[in-house]
Amino acid sequence: MNRRHLLRVLLIIGIVTTSIMLWQRQQPAPTATAPDPVPQTQAPTVSQPEPATKIGDEVIQAAPLKKGTRPFYGSLPPGVQNIRQLKMANKPSPEWRKKLVTHIKRIGGPNLKSYSVTPEESYVVPDGDAGRYVERVTVKITGKKGEYTSFFAEVDSETGYVIKSWGAAIPEKRSHRH
Repeated sequence: MNRRHLLRVLLIIGIVTTSIMLWQRQQPAPTATAPDPVPQTQAPTVSQPEPATKIGDEVIQAAPLKKGTRPFYGSLPPGVQNIRQLKMANKPSPEWRKKLVTHIKRIGGPNLKSYSVTPEESYVVPDGDAGRYVERVTVKITGKKGEYTSFFAEVDSETGYVIKSWGAAIPEKRSHRH
């Protein structure tokens, strides 16, 4: 990998990180943090867990709380007794994906050859005294010179802003020979 490509990738990562940090500064400070929504072998913990049921050697965890049809990951804010009482900081919109793609195209610039955004899961996380609808997606990006990278991102379901990203692959150059 040449130095120029490495600098470009680092610049893109820096721009995404800066965008996320600026966006988070504009949001009210959350009082609770949500666990990484990475797939796990056990169900995530919630604020009001039901007791685990033991069947033989296997322990079955309680399902997460639900807000509509989406699971809620994290702890309910203080004073909220029931998930139905939870105020929401945003509303799901079908436009979130278009807005995310626009952002990816702008950051990729003229060297962007192709990209894909694959929705993985829709859920609710705590955001201060409210809840926030989010989408977990996999983003794959290919440059015109064959560079490739992919990562997971948590995206606001209304605005398409990247809330956080993780699991970035080391950019690699693909040869066109098979």
